[in-house]
Amino acid sequence: PKPQNPKQVRENINFDYFHSIINKKLEYGLGIAQSGEGSYHDGEIAIPGIRVEVSENDYRHFKCVIEGPEDTPFEGGEFPLEVFCPDDYPLKPPKCLFRCKIYHPNVNSNGQICLSILKTKDQMKEEEQKYAWTPALKISKVLLSIQALVASPNFEDPLDEAINEHWKTDREGAEAQAREWTT
Repeated sequence: PKPQNPKQVRENINFDYFHSIINKKLEYGLGIAQSGEGSYHDGEIAIPGIRVEVSENDYRHFKCVIEGPEDTPFEGGEFPLEVFCPDDYPLKPPKCLFRCKIYHPNVNSNGQICLSILKTKDQMKEEEQKYAWTPALKISKVLLSIQALVASPNFEDPLDEAINEHWKTDREGAEAQAREWTT
């Protein structure tokens, strides 16, 4: 038989069926599984401060919320994040975007995130390629890494140079600005 056009195949998908099996897809394919109302876990360990909702129309699209880590200027904030797994996932990294403003040197005004595991080796210097995306990583690890990055900015690899300079030269002022944007 003649192979079907991928677009046509997508149109024939019963999304109700997909939604009914999504927890198994998450658990085995992406590394996160539902553990209660709106919360997810990685294996047997709960992921505190991260909420994930799967899109009803596309099992590769996730709407997440990263809670501001305690003892940081982001504490008490909730930061919406979208995760898109490309067609060639897990060979390529997911695309992650904050859907709110966040005063952080590793996030730009479009919500893009500068994080090594979100890059492929060809996007990095040779000496940094060991930190690049690998298919062995799972979405749960990506979310944990983003949560850790929010708590601890990487000043050596900024995405917003002006915000990075503010954090480096006036930490107290930058943290006050981050708190202001968070509340």
